Amino acid sequence: MERVPEPNKVRNLVLVILVAIGILGVAGAFLEIPRSLRCEAVLDPASRWTLAELRPGSFQSVAEDLVAGRNLQYQVLQFDRPAFLTFQLSEGGPAGIGNVDCAVGQIVATVRSTSMDIEVAERMTSLREARARLEALRGGEKPETLEAAQLAVSQAETAMAAYLPHYARYEEMVASGNVSQAEWEEVIAHRDLLQLDLRLARAELRVLESGARPEDIAAAEVSAAALEAELAAVQAMQGAQEIRSPIAGRMRLGGYDDALLSVTRLDTMVVRILIPQHQAAAARTGQDLRIHVDGVHEVFRGRINRIDRRVTVTAGGSFMTAFGTVDNSDGLLDEGMLAVVRIHTGRSSPLGALWRDILKTVRREFFSA
Repeated sequence: MERVPEPNKVRNLVLVILVAIGILGVAGAFLEIPRSLRCEAVLDPASRWTLAELRPGSFQSVAEDLVAGRNLQYQVLQFDRPAFLTFQLSEGGPAGIGNVDCAVGQIVATVRSTSMDIEVAERMTSLREARARLEALRGGEKPETLEAAQLAVSQAETAMAAYLPHYARYEEMVASGNVSQAEWEEVIAHRDLLQLDLRLARAELRVLESGARPEDIAAAEVSAAALEAELAAVQAMQGAQEIRSPIAGRMRLGGYDDALLSVTRLDTMVVRILIPQHQAAAARTGQDLRIHVDGVHEVFRGRINRIDRRVTVTAGGSFMTAFGTVDNSDGLLDEGMLAVVRIHTGRSSPLGALWRDILKTVRREFFSA
């Protein structure tokens, strides 16, 4: 039996297609869906302090608040060339040697300078000489005082004579290259201190053997006061050779930008997001972030708190940088990790988004030509 053609079949099919297109068009024009922007990102600490060597004897100390985008400290520390820098890393943390907690103001490194130690000793010796002379001028000569001064000279001469053979042996070893420079400097410093002790003892004896006049006493008082001020200044310089951390956080050897030592606050992380320049207009402060880090089976949420509109040109194109924050109280994130970030830029209809994308493409292709 032959099939009877259905009347108006083509017309009904066309009507169905047109109705479907109309429904899709209305839905595309009025139904809003979430939109997001996918970008690459790097994780930074909330704040960072680094100590880096610029050149021998010169160090750069930089502390940054990366959440607010401002410098907390910038110093260039200059020390004597023969100085020794010692880091205070007596404990090891869970991630290895030198990975320890650090408090604000904690001494993290000290500088030992042989020349500074000798200068302090010389100032102290000069001050003791001045005080001894002043006391002798005020009190006059006493037999027991003279005897004690003579014995002090004999003791200092004996100590110096006993040390000279030891110094001579080290001098021969230095010539043959069997002693390090640091040990040789310690031997020299000890010899210089013994010479200063002998000088002081002889000076005290000379003062006690001399007479006293009122003008001599007044001059001795002025000299002692001046030497006290000089010693205080040198001791302040010696105290300044203690390097303290300006922030609290995790201290470790090495770090960002070839640092010798760094301290980072990791309870909050800064997400440094590279946004292609042609898409940067969609990013706004306050927008929500979804952060995925390879190797960490958890999706983190954050928010953009500032945007740097300066353009960074790389081999992959031109980028602007947005900065967001994410909580890291569980310690799963660390400095330098790479992440994929989705920035929630709002809601819009598919047709509206398509139209805006077409306009952007037209502007970029025709108006930039």
